[in-house]
Amino acid sequence: MRTRARVLAAALLAAALAPAAVVPARAGTVLSGLFSAPPAPKTITKDFPAAGIKTVSAQVAIGDISLHGVSGSTITAQVSNDEPSECDVTMEVVGSELRIEARGTNRWFWQADRCRAKISAGVPSGTAVLASAGEGDVRASGLAGGANIHVGSGNILLKNVSGALRIHDGNGLVSGSANSAQVDAEVGNGSVNLDGLTGSAEAKTGNGNVRLAWAKAPKMGSAAVKTGHGDEVLEFPQGAEIQTSLVSGLGRVANEIGDAAGAPFSVSAATGLGNIIIKKK
Repeated sequence: MRTRARVLAAALLAAALAPAAVVPARAGTVLSGLFSAPPAPKTITKDFPAAGIKTVSAQVAIGDISLHGVSGSTITAQVSNDEPSECDVTMEVVGSELRIEARGTNRWFWQADRCRAKISAGVPSGTAVLASAGEGDVRASGLAGGANIHVGSGNILLKNVSGALRIHDGNGLVSGSANSAQVDAEVGNGSVNLDGLTGSAEAKTGNGNVRLAWAKAPKMGSAAVKTGHGDEVLEFPQGAEIQTSLVSGLGRVANEIGDAAGAPFSVSAATGLGNIIIKKK
């Protein structure tokens, strides 16, 4: 009996220590896991009748926004994203506003928004625009109804945009042609470079240069520019009459136009560190 017990125990121990049989995996299974294609981008396109829509609003957490002027009676909106499962896309008309939004599906306070999307829309002439991007660029062209643009980090690029403009950029560049009689631009870290102005303008930067250029001599209004650290250049065409207040904590101040007592257009420019130049175009 003892001999049988010893033999049985030895057999069980050998079975436990024996290497497990290896079943070869299919090569296709391994390769498909390593080289599987990413999910195809998802693009949603919708047309909306322009009648009754006074404002087009576009909002994205991460990604670019492109808004361009079009003729006709239809607004075409498009949203594209690389990871559809990460984004909730909304395109709807609320009252007189068309809202185009791409937001993350996981919006808990401890999770970053992982929705990356691109928004584009054709905007009829005279329609106002609201655009907001947490991280990304905003491009606006051929718009005539004014724009309110807010970017956390990214550039704002304008081309032939008219109407009242209100711009805020936390970190980035604001540039282009703003054929507007009312501009308000504020940048935390970055520069402002705008052409085509026709009236009043206000520009502020914490750290960055400001250049404003008028397309025609303004008849009335004001310009106010302020930078913590940066140069300020204001360019006026022939025939402009202005009265100025120019202050630089450390830098050069020059006025090529001179002051005209009682001029209907006033210029106030101040910088902590930088030059202030009033130029004649």
